[in-house]
Amino acid sequence: MSSAKRRLVARIIVLIGLGLWLGIGIAFAQEGVSYLDERDLSVVLGEESPVLDVPIRVVNSNSVTSTLTLLVEGLMTTDGVLAPPLWRVEPPTQEVPPGRVATFNLHLERQGEAATYAGQLILLTEDGNFVRRTLHVTTAPLVTPSGTPTLKPGALEKVFLAGVNWAPSLLAPYLSAVHVDMPSATQNYSGPRQRVGLISSSTGVIGQIVLEGDHLSVADLDRAGSYTGNIQLPGPDQTAIPVEINVRDLWIWPLAVLLVGLCIANLLANYAQVSRPRKRLELKVIQIREATQRTQDGQKEHQRDTTPWPFGQAGEVIALTDGQKGLVGQAEEKLLAGFDVAQSPEERKKWGPDGPEVSKVANYVDGLKAIYKILNKMATVYQTTAAFVGQHYSKVTFQDLPVAQKVRQAGNPRLITTSKGLEKTQTELNESHSFLKAFAATLAELDRLRVQAASTGKTSLVQEVEALQGRLLGAGVTDITHVQMINEEAQRLAQQIGSAPIPSHMNALARTMSLLQSLTPGGPQRYILSKEFRLDLTTLLSGPQVWPETTVEALSDKSSQQVQDELKRMERRFRLISGAIVLAAGMAALYLPNATFGSWNDYSGALLWGVTVDGAVKLARQIRLEGLGALVRGGV
Repeated sequence: MSSAKRRLVARIIVLIGLGLWLGIGIAFAQEGVSYLDERDLSVVLGEESPVLDVPIRVVNSNSVTSTLTLLVEGLMTTDGVLAPPLWRVEPPTQEVPPGRVATFNLHLERQGEAATYAGQLILLTEDGNFVRRTLHVTTAPLVTPSGTPTLKPGALEKVFLAGVNWAPSLLAPYLSAVHVDMPSATQNYSGPRQRVGLISSSTGVIGQIVLEGDHLSVADLDRAGSYTGNIQLPGPDQTAIPVEINVRDLWIWPLAVLLVGLCIANLLANYAQVSRPRKRLELKVIQIREATQRTQDGQKEHQRDTTPWPFGQAGEVIALTDGQKGLVGQAEEKLLAGFDVAQSPEERKKWGPDGPEVSKVANYVDGLKAIYKILNKMATVYQTTAAFVGQHYSKVTFQDLPVAQKVRQAGNPRLITTSKGLEKTQTELNESHSFLKAFAATLAELDRLRVQAASTGKTSLVQEVEALQGRLLGAGVTDITHVQMINEEAQRLAQQIGSAPIPSHMNALARTMSLLQSLTPGGPQRYILSKEFRLDLTTLLSGPQVWPETTVEALSDKSSQQVQDELKRMERRFRLISGAIVLAAGMAALYLPNATFGSWNDYSGALLWGVTVDGAVKLARQIRLEGLGALVRGGV
């Protein structure tokens, strides 16, 4: 081998050996423990952070579990002054698995004078190895006030002091208890109690500043206000010390005035929302009762003047009220009860004098008038029909016929006590009236057809008409459907006899009544009528209803007792919370910013604050009901 080759081989062997040495060194260098952050640690314990907890994170790079201990060593100033024990390591020792990170908590708390300390954080293993990290701690001075501050001439340009009057200033000078926290003098002055200054307010109230020993006090002040003056302590230095003292009444007095304002607001709101509307409701209820009574009395007079009155006694009527009894009396009680249990203005409006429930009760009066109107019409038809039957059908007693019995039953006097009873009476009168009109019209038509059939000389037609008359006047005709069937057969006979039908637009009832009234004894000619006449029962029964302007509705049912109790509790909570908010806002706006609260102007402002807050409470209630489902229903 040549020398060049030998030198090349030697170099390769040296490089291989160097690489192995570096690899082994790196492998051994990765073993051990260390800080995750090896930079110097600086901590400041100041006024805003007198206590700090600093996390110290370390890593175990060993291949086995290591027991690590964190120590603080050599913490001192540059002058060699040791730091007080202001640190604590939690926990001081930890078992750290291989390759894991552990956290020590370094608890620092400011102590002693202001200083800057430097030391070392020592991370120690169980085999004696350690790692250092530099620690710097700076502490600000501790401020620990002791005793009452002293008053020293020239130390301040002006001294500001605060005081409180335990009694309301409105009672001054008869009752006062002003207390001012005064500073002590710089020394104890011997001698008797002496005046060292005067203070006065813009309203002319003058007080004294008195020195006794080293204690300063204020005398002769009896009310709140802003007082200015000077203090001149005895001694060689006669420098005057300007002083300003702001005295205000104890917080309990403006709070009491706010409460009085709230009470006044509640009284006014109660009058506007409850007392006055309820009195108007009572007036409305009485007016409805009187209107009902006048309507009933008018009907009684009409029945007395109508002789004979076919339905019961002339002095007895279908009534809605009899004192406190009847539908109107019960509705009055229900209206007042509904208003009394209402918990919100919306509910009171519903039950109030202008609400929908009162309108329903007022409609009862209109319904009663409509009943009397149809009753009087039915009485006229009843009397005319009875007279006609009595004149032309001597063997028949009209009062014993089913139609007469049904009409009398519907028109008999009674006291209606429920809205359903009123509806039932309306329905019965409508049906009976229609039944009676159809009966009377059909009876008149049959009587006319009988006369015309007799004039034709056709006996069979006369017999058929008389048979229909017998059926109509028999006991089998109990409702309008029976009359309808007889009327259809009468129309068939009219076609056979040759009678012309009347135009559909003519009033069948009017023509029937005219016919009934014109049928008087005097011969066959009395039955010769216009050929245009013909009973149109469909037109008769399809006329306008007798209640076009009246709608009878039952009063709304009120909530159950359990729901009412819940509403009361929610209303109480709302009032308490809203009242507390009002009081807090009043104190924050009127008392706290005013260092001299206590004048008549201050108290009148507090009173008006409490009184006028009712509008804010109403707004909050409106927001609660419409937007939030209750701010605090919220609703005590």
